[in-house]
Order: sequence, then C-alpha cells, then structure tokens
Amino acid sequence: MKSTGQEADLATKLAEMGKKVSSTLMSNSEERRRRADVLGALNKTKEFRSKASQTALKTSSRIEILLARSERLRQWRIENPQAFYEKCTSKIVKMQSSKPEKALAAWTRQTFVEHEFRSSQKMYHGSFTTVSKQRQIDIFSKKLGIAIEFDGPIHFKNIPSWNQLEEVQKRDAEVNSVLSTEFLLIRVSYDQWHPIRGFTEGCLTQIQQEIDLHLHSPSPKLVRIGWMYHQDAEHRVASKLTMRLLGNG
Repeated sequence: MKSTGQEADLATKLAEMGKKVSSTLMSNSEERRRRADVLGALNKTKEFRSKASQTALKTSSRIEILLARSERLRQWRIENPQAFYEKCTSKIVKMQSSKPEKALAAWTRQTFVEHEFRSSQKMYHGSFTTVSKQRQIDIFSKKLGIAIEFDGPIHFKNIPSWNQLEEVQKRDAEVNSVLSTEFLLIRVSYDQWHPIRGFTEGCLTQIQQEIDLHLHSPSPKLVRIGWMYHQDAEHRVASKLTMRLLGNG
C-alpha cells in the first residue's frame, strides 16, 4: 500500500513538472515556432499520421466525449430546427425516396419529351422561410409552371429516433401554400409505388391528365394523388370531431 501511495505522489509530481515545462516552453515564441516546425515535419510521415489517427479514434470513443458531443448536437438541433432539417432530415428524406423519385422523374421526362422537366431543383421564392429563400423540389419545370413532389413514409409517420414529422410536414405545408398559387403542384404519396411493379397505372394516368389539362389551360392548384393524403385528412376530421364531442373544440 505504501508503494502505491508513493507511486501516486510521483505521478502527481511528474504531471505538475510537465505542466510547468509546457508552460515555460509555450511562453517562448522561438520555442513555439520550433515545435510547430517539428510537428509539421512529423505530420508528413506515414507512421505519425497513422498513430495520430489511432489516438483520435480512441479519444473520440470515450464515453464522456460521446456524451458531450451528443448534448451539443441536441442543443444545436433545438436552437436551429431549420438548419437541422436542411443538413440532416432532408438528406434522410432523399435517401428514403430516391428510387421512386428517380423513376417518376424518368417517366415524366419520357412522357413529356418536348418539355423541360428536371430533377431535384433548387427553387427560389421570397415567401420561403429558409435563410436562402430556397426549397428543393423533386421534379420541376419552371417554363411550364409545374412541380411534382414524391412523399415517402416519413412525410406521414414519425420515426422516434429521427423525430422528423413536424419539420417535414411544416416544410410540405409551406411548399403547398407558396407553389399552389403560381404553379400546378402535384403530390404523390408512397402508396402509389411498388418496388417491383413501379407506380400504379391510375397514378400515372392522373398525373398525365393533370399536366395535359394545365398545358391546355394553365391553372395553378394543388393535386394530391394517393391514399395516404385521404387517411391523413380523415384523421384530422376525426380528431376535430372528437374534440367537439369532448367540448374542447
């Protein structure tokens, strides 16, 4: 036990000496420059970079480091909901809906070859609430005034680990409000898509009819295609009715 105590005292003294030496060295501008040159030269060697990388991995996996980073991310997310949506949630949205969205874009371009439909277009509008005043639209033709959005599952269901539903639906509501007064905005829900068979014939037929009608007589409006929109509407009506029956609405 005595030797253990002595070892602890020695470790403490060595740590204090190390701090004093470091403080002395770092207060000298010439010494700081020399150390910077030495570290710069070392950093060019493969062995040093490998060791530094291993050390960084060990450090970043420490539980207190992970907890601190998690808390900083949580706080940032609370303070910057829009930035979180643009940098994180929107990427998840694209990842989840990329295949059907690409298929719908390909069909649209093939069906309306003479018109300029483009995928994943950034659209600027003064009414958008983002810092950049831009929103990304899945399929868009500015020339024709037509926009098509594919809405995957996360537009209708909340995923606890992401907690994305409120922000996603807020973004959708804003796009609906802004675009439907100037463009033909068509929304297609994920229940119209099958991984093997593709989009339902009824869905594609309705899209074609709406676009043909708009080309013949332009009329800005919002068109929703898919069962999920009806279920969502029914849910809202049922909720309002329940609140009224309870005397709260």
